Amino acid sequence: MGVPDENADGERPGEKVVRELDPGSVVSVHTPGAGEYNDPADRDPAAVCHDVELGKDSIETA
Repeated sequence: MGVPDENADGERPGEKVVRELDPGSVVSVHTPGAGEYNDPADRDPAAVCHDVELGKDSIETA
């Protein structure tokens, strides 16, 4: 299918997109993370490491 926000002709769709998928297709949705209300420095270091391992954050920004 190419770039996720392009259709088969390479055009970018509008806000609402309807796509027909073949049986067995896999859809992956990536959304921005939700910020926390508390001071990030107070997070459990093990939780921070886990987020880095999962690719949710980088060592530089964690």
